[in-house]
Amino acid sequence: VDGKTVGWLGLRKHERLSHPLDVAYLKEQSKVFYLAGIAMLMLVAVVSYFLSKNMLSPVKQLTAGTRALTSLKFDTRIDVHSKDELGQLAADFNEMARTLEQSEQLRRQWLTDISHELRTPLSILRGEIEAMQDGVRETTRQNLDSLHSEVIYLSKIVNDLHDLSLAETGALPLNKKTIDPAKVLRETIKLFETKFAQDQITVFDELASDQRVAFEGDGDRFTQLFSNLFENALRYIDRPGSLRIWQTWGENRLILHVEDSGPGVPEESVERLFDRLYRVDHARTRARGGSGLGLSICKSIVEAHGGKITAANGQSGGLRFDIDLPLISDKNVGM
Repeated sequence: VDGKTVGWLGLRKHERLSHPLDVAYLKEQSKVFYLAGIAMLMLVAVVSYFLSKNMLSPVKQLTAGTRALTSLKFDTRIDVHSKDELGQLAADFNEMARTLEQSEQLRRQWLTDISHELRTPLSILRGEIEAMQDGVRETTRQNLDSLHSEVIYLSKIVNDLHDLSLAETGALPLNKKTIDPAKVLRETIKLFETKFAQDQITVFDELASDQRVAFEGDGDRFTQLFSNLFENALRYIDRPGSLRIWQTWGENRLILHVEDSGPGVPEESVERLFDRLYRVDHARTRARGGSGLGLSICKSIVEAHGGKITAANGQSGGLRFDIDLPLISDKNVGM
C-alpha cells in the first residue's frame, strides 16, 4: 500500500507421500481410526439399547398397569425394585392398586351383605302374602302385625342407608344450634324407660344435673345417636342387666360414657363395631332386629359434629362407648 509491504501470502505445494513405508503407515493408521470409530459407534449403540431398555421397561410396566386398572384388574402390581424416581413411582402405583383392590373388595362385600339384609324380610313378606292369597294363612290381625314389622324393618334399613350415603358425601343435613348433649341424652333415656323396664335393665344416670355446656349440634341427630346406642344395648345385654351413663371433662371437651353390664365383645371385633353391616354374631343380631348399620350411623353423626366415638370393653365386663365432643367454651353454664 503506497509502495509499502503490509503483508504477504505464500502457497506451498503439497507433496504427496511417495515412499512406500510412509504410504503403508498412513493407510494402516486410517484403517485403525475407521475401525475404532465403528467400534465406538457399536458400543454406543449397545449401551444406549440397554440403557433405554432399562429405563423404558418400568415406564412400559406402568403403562400396562394403568391400562389393567382401567379394566378393573385391581390385583395388578409392578415389579420394579430400583431406588430412583421410577422406583418410587412404581411403589406409589402398587400402593394405589392395593387401596383400589381393598375398596373393590369392600364394595362387593357391601353389596353382598345389603342384598342379604333386604332379601330376608322381602322373602318373608312374599311368603306371607302368597300364603294369604292361596288361603293357607288367614288374614288375621296377628299376621298383619307380622307383615307390618317386616315393613318397618325394611324401612329402617333404607333410611339408615340413606343417612350413611349422605354422611359419606358430607351432605348429612344438620340443623345446628346451641344444645346440651347431656340434656338430650337424659331426654332420650326417658323415651326408653318403658323398654328398659320391660327388659329388666336398670339405668344408672350419673350425669351432672346442675351443669350445662355450650355445644353446636343438631338435637334430633343426637337423639338418633343415643337411640341407636340404647337399641344396641337392648339387643345384647343379658337379663337382668344394667346401663351406666356418666360424663367426664377434657380441655374444652365433653366426654359422654355409656357402659352396659355385658356381655362384652371379643377384642378383635371392637375396632370393627362401627363398620357398616358388621355384626359380631350375625344370627343373633338378625333375630333381634339388628341390621348392623346403627353404630355406623352413630359414628357418622359424631364425626359430622367434629367429635369422636370409640368402643371398648369396660371394667364391668360389658361394652363401653365414649363420645368425645368439642365445646364452644370450656366454661360450664349454670342452670
